[in-house]
Amino acid sequence: NIASRIESLALPGSTYVGEDTFKLSEGFFRFESLGEKNLKGKNKPIKIYQAIAPSTSRTRFDVSAERGLAPFVGRERELELLIEGFERVKEGRGQAFSIVSEAGIGKSRLLYEFRKKLSSENAVFLEGRCLSYSNRVAYHPIIDIMKANLDIRDDDKDSIIRNKAKKGLDLLEIDEASTLPYLLELLSVKDSGFDKVQMSPDAKKDRIMEVIKLFTLKGAKIRPVITAYEDLHWADKSSEEVLKQILESIPGSRVMMIFTYRPEFVHTWGGRSYHNQVNLNRLSNRECLTMVKNLLHAENIDRELEDLILEKTEGVPFYVEEMVKSLTDLKVIKKAQNSCFLANEFKDVTIPSTIQGVIMARVDSLPESAKEVLQAGSVVEREFTYELIHKVTDHSEKDLLSCLSVLKDSELIYERGIFPDSTYIFKHALTRDVVYDSILTNKRKSMHETIGRAIESLYSDRVDQKPELLAHHYSLAENWEEAVHYGRLAAEKAYRYSQFQEAVTLYEMVTEWISKLPESKTHKRNLVDIQLEICWSNIGLGQFGKVEKVAKEAETIAKSLDDQERLGIAYLGLGTAYVYRGNFEKTEHYALKAIEYLEGTTEERSLAIANLVLGACYIGQGLWKKSEPCFSRTIATYEKLGLKTEYVMGWSALPYTIVCGQLGYNLCVLGRV
Repeated sequence: NIASRIESLALPGSTYVGEDTFKLSEGFFRFESLGEKNLKGKNKPIKIYQAIAPSTSRTRFDVSAERGLAPFVGRERELELLIEGFERVKEGRGQAFSIVSEAGIGKSRLLYEFRKKLSSENAVFLEGRCLSYSNRVAYHPIIDIMKANLDIRDDDKDSIIRNKAKKGLDLLEIDEASTLPYLLELLSVKDSGFDKVQMSPDAKKDRIMEVIKLFTLKGAKIRPVITAYEDLHWADKSSEEVLKQILESIPGSRVMMIFTYRPEFVHTWGGRSYHNQVNLNRLSNRECLTMVKNLLHAENIDRELEDLILEKTEGVPFYVEEMVKSLTDLKVIKKAQNSCFLANEFKDVTIPSTIQGVIMARVDSLPESAKEVLQAGSVVEREFTYELIHKVTDHSEKDLLSCLSVLKDSELIYERGIFPDSTYIFKHALTRDVVYDSILTNKRKSMHETIGRAIESLYSDRVDQKPELLAHHYSLAENWEEAVHYGRLAAEKAYRYSQFQEAVTLYEMVTEWISKLPESKTHKRNLVDIQLEICWSNIGLGQFGKVEKVAKEAETIAKSLDDQERLGIAYLGLGTAYVYRGNFEKTEHYALKAIEYLEGTTEERSLAIANLVLGACYIGQGLWKKSEPCFSRTIATYEKLGLKTEYVMGWSALPYTIVCGQLGYNLCVLGRV
C-alpha cells in the first residue's frame, strides 16, 4: 500500500507522509516538502512531506518549507557551529550564539535548518520575535517565549491562561504562591494579583526577571532548552536586561540561547567565553549560481542570464529568489534540454534595478483585488489573521479566500494554521516594508484607523492586552485622541512593571501626540498629568535633572489653567527633585508651596508626601525640631487613609516606612528616646 511505500523512502529516524496525511495534520506538525516522488505501482508521482516536529505555532520558514524551500547554500560551516554548540549544551555547558547579518542574508533560514537538525533530539525549541513597534513593548519577545512554553494561544480566555500557567509551574516545580502573580501579569491576565504584592518597584522588577529566568533554567533540568530570539534590533530595553541576566546564568545548565539581529544592534552583555558571534556574509558567485540552478531546476545557466542575476542580487539569497521569480513571471527565461537562457524578447522588457523594484513589479502584476488585500495586510504588520483581514476589507469570504490564494501562489505570503483560524505571514520583512511604503499616505492613514477599530471590535474583552498595538495604529492614523488614550495605557503598563525607561519613552510620545490636538483645557490637564507621570518615572531612574525640567513645564501649564491641585503636585515634583540633589533651600521653597496649594484639596496623599519632603529638607539642615510636625502630619494621613504599604512616585522604599524611620531618628537625636 501507499503508506508502506512512503515509509520505505524515509531515512532512519525520520517520518515521511503523503499529501492526504499532510492536509489532515497541517497545523499540528511542522513539515517540509520533499517534492514529488515516484512510488512503485503508481502511474503519477506523489507529493511527499517530512514531519519535522509537533507544533502549536510556526514561523514563516515552517510554512514556506511545506511548499518547498530554496536550496540551503553557503551556510554549512555556520550550521555546524550551532550543532557543535548544542552538543556542549547536552553536556551541561550552556551556550549562546548571535547570528548577525543585514536583511535578506539568511538568519531565519539558518535557524530553521538548525531546528530541523534537532528534530530527533529530546529538546525544547522555543522562539520569540520582535516586531517593528515592539521596542516600546516591555518584554515582548520574552512573553512570546513564555506563551510558547505554556502552549498559550491568542484566543485563550483568562481562566484557561491561568490554568495553563499553574500547570506549567507545577511541572517545573516552581513555587506557585511566589511566582504566579508575576507570570499572570506578564501574560496580561486580569486580576493577576500583581498589584497586591507589597514590594518596592525595584524588587518587583527583579522578581519578574527572576521568574522569567526560572522558567528557562528549571525547564533545562528536564531536557535541553533552546530559546531563539529573532530580530533583536527591534527589542525593548527590558528584554535586553532579562536576556543579559539569563545569559549570565547558563554556563552550568543545558540552555542554548540564540539571538538574531542586524549589524546596527549593539548588545549589552559583553564578552563571554560561551557566547559566539556568527556573522553571515553575502553568498559568493558560485553559491548564488547553485541557488539559481536549483530554483530553475536546470543544470546549465547561460552566461548572459548568470551575469544579469549576479549583478542585480549582489550575493543576497532573498534577492536571488525574488529576481528569479520576477524574471520567470516576466517570461524572459527560456528552458531547453535542462539549460536556461534569456529569451530574445528580453531587451524589450524593463528589468527593475533594485530589489524594491523587483518586489513591486511582482506586486503590480497581481489582480487589483489581491493587491488591495496584500496592502491591507502590510498595514497590519508582518503577520495578519484571516479574522482581522476579513474585518478590514470589503470582500466576501469567497472573494477574500480567492485573493489570499493568489497571494499564496505568488509566494508573497504564506499561510499558517487551519481555516478559519489562519494567519498569513509575509515572506520577508522587506516584502512587507516595500508593499507598505507603496501605499499613498492618506490611504495608509485611513487603513490604520480601520485596523484599529477592527482590533477593538474583535478583541473587545482583551483590548487592555494590546494598548501598544492600538497606540501604534492610531498614531499612524493620526487619530490623536485614541493614540493618547492607548499610549497612556501602554505607559502605565510599563510603569507597573517598574520599567521606568519604557514608561518615560511612551509618555513622551503621548505628550507629542497631545500637542497635535486642538488646544483645550481638557488636553492641557491631560498634558500636566502625563508630565507628572514622567517626573515619577524619572525619579525611579534617578534622573533628577530631568524631573526638575519636566516639573517646571508642568508648573507653567498648571498656572495657565489656574489649577490649584495640579500646580501643587508640580511643586511637589520640584521639591522632590531638589531634596534628592541636596539643594535644601529650593526644596523648602517648593515643598511649602506644594503644601500651600494642596491643603484643603482632595490630594491628601500628595500633601502627605509634600510634608515628608519638607521634613527631610529640615533634617538635611539639622533643623530637628522643625521636621517633627512635618513627619507627624505625614504619618497621621497615611494611617488615616490606610496607605502604609503604598509605593509612590517611583520611590524604591515605602513613604510610611521612611517617615517613621526619620521621625524615630529625629526623636533620638533630640534625646526623646
